[in-house]
Amino acid sequence: MPFNKYEILEYLRKFYGALHTTSPDYIVGDINSYIAAREPAE
Repeated sequence: MPFNKYEILEYLRKFYGALHTTSPDYIVGDINSYIAAREPAE
């Protein structure tokens, strides 16, 4: 599961202060960017 593999919950905890003031669409986009940055290069 990506949330475990990429430690998404830890990311959300760490950046909650900034993220809770944004829209849900922004948060989803931010998580997608976070995951993409951690994907191994092919």
